[in-house]
Amino acid sequence: KTQTKQQLYYTWLILDYITKSRYNVFMNTEFMKKIQQRGISQYALSKRSGVPFSTINGLATGKHSINKCSAESVLKLASIIGVSPEELLDPSPVMEGISGEYLGWSYKWTNSSEGMVLSIKKGKCKDTIRTHYKLNIPRELHIYLCLTEMLIDRYIYEKEVGSECRKLIRIFTN
Repeated sequence: KTQTKQQLYYTWLILDYITKSRYNVFMNTEFMKKIQQRGISQYALSKRSGVPFSTINGLATGKHSINKCSAESVLKLASIIGVSPEELLDPSPVMEGISGEYLGWSYKWTNSSEGMVLSIKKGKCKDTIRTHYKLNIPRELHIYLCLTEMLIDRYIYEKEVGSECRKLIRIFTN
């Protein structure tokens, strides 16, 4: 199956965005989905909303993030597209950069394409706990902080159990 120049162009754009994006995901996906579903051109959206064409084109090409637009612009765009402003925004990981200490373990959350990563350290012991969670709902922040403690508790437990199992194996194999 041959691809048209437009399909190749969009494929190139997507690959370019994926490699340049901080979170390794395509920016403005919700915004782009909504305008494509409505069949609204960038020019028409600009004229009807009053948001400059350069802003809309920057959103479409990934030069600008919808999450960093002014509230006024997002409200105008949402009203013309016929959705709530929240529906245009991309999820962003609320735990990114959150750090602290629990049971003597220092921790810090970072984001990866697969999910959030919890880096922990106590003395010379360092490790990372990879999750498949995106942790991107701000109202759930208190739950995410409990998750931090549960993950560290589980890590400590697994280390202790693993250590005890290795001792038992040595006893029975010697």
